Amino acid sequence: MRVGDVNVARVDGCLAGAHVELSVAGKVVGTATADGAGRAQVSFTVPDLSVGEHKATANCGRVLSAAFSVIQSSEVDQGTTTLLMLMLFVLLGGGLMQGQFSAHRRSTHG
Repeated sequence: MRVGDVNVARVDGCLAGAHVELSVAGKVVGTATADGAGRAQVSFTVPDLSVGEHKATANCGRVLSAAFSVIQSSEVDQGTTTLLMLMLFVLLGGGLMQGQFSAHRRSTHG
């Protein structure tokens, strides 16, 4: 991603109907509402950040986060950055759900 790029973060793993706040570097950069399945799409503009790794956090009744890289190159297109954000948040949502199922199994069989 490049500073100033407009992207869409696809967030999975929220509480159904939750208000979603997407933050980067401690500042809210976009908001949305999760659907009945706990998914949301949040449009945001990449803020003025240094080149390198950064973290985006979605607060939606749960706190999900994903790392992303800010680059200077103009070779990455919009579709690629959108796909990267989708993959990061879906993976985090899946990891969160897996942790919940594991905790549930331990509590019911332990």
